[in-house]
Amino acid sequence: MSTKQENQVKKQTFKIKLLNFIKIFLIFFIIVHLFVYLSIFSRSARSGVHIKAKTFMSVATMLEFFYIIPMYKIWGWNAPLAKPFVYIRDEYYKLGNKHLPADDGEREMWWFIIKYAEYDKVVFPEIRNLKIKIYKYNKCIKYKNYDEAALYIVKPEDYKEHSKAVEEIYNKLEILAKKQIKDSKFAETRLAKFIGLARSYRGNKLYIYKLDKDVNRKLNDKEDLRDPILINKKEIQRINHIFSIYKGLLSKFEDQVKLISGVKHRQVDKVLFEKTYSEYLILNKINQNKFSCNDELIDYYGGAWDYIMDMVHNPNK
Repeated sequence: MSTKQENQVKKQTFKIKLLNFIKIFLIFFIIVHLFVYLSIFSRSARSGVHIKAKTFMSVATMLEFFYIIPMYKIWGWNAPLAKPFVYIRDEYYKLGNKHLPADDGEREMWWFIIKYAEYDKVVFPEIRNLKIKIYKYNKCIKYKNYDEAALYIVKPEDYKEHSKAVEEIYNKLEILAKKQIKDSKFAETRLAKFIGLARSYRGNKLYIYKLDKDVNRKLNDKEDLRDPILINKKEIQRINHIFSIYKGLLSKFEDQVKLISGVKHRQVDKVLFEKTYSEYLILNKINQNKFSCNDELIDYYGGAWDYIMDMVHNPNK
């Protein structure tokens, strides 16, 4: 066999191997995605309610966790490479919502699974990273490392979209609390998700306020150490509103309270929520000379501290 023929055979062999590899890869790709999709769909469809909506929402969920969140974690929120996947996800998300009744809270449950997951895993960590960036900037300025400080400058527009995400959480809280949820599996997690969202709202709103203060104040200004939420009338009204909704949920969904008490991390979330929100409201009443020792807020605040201290002294309980 001549050298030319040998080269042709090698090229032909290489093409065959390459085609086989592509076929195997495509088969593996399809099987993995089909398995993930069926896993998501089967878990959500157990109740047999709104099945058509769940077929679309399951695709949106798969795209979110398989592609969008990993890409955002590598290249940052709103990375251009992720936009095609975001577009497809949003189209499936819209199709899913079209097949859900407007008055069914399952819409908010899917928002929590798909959209809030993106905020929680990508957007809000970015807010905290911006806070670190400001700290490094101030440190560089202090030691007159101006060239290095330029790397850490944060402008208000840098976190404008992040602030929108926090506002969206607040707007979803009341809707989540009020709507009926036909799917029993989704319905039984309503209170737990409400608590998680309420804690997220307060924590990330606090970061946004602190970022805004740090970005806009002069470096030589004396730092205001007061909690920016506590001194903001609008935010205190929101804290009060959220806590009022929460109290209504406690009396309405006693079965969910029992479910939460049986899962330690959810019970801890509930206790920390009650401690933080009741503390804001107590301090606000003290500032206005309206506080009474008979206020029911004392029960929430004291009960939360009792649980925390018991957890500290009996960590294996």
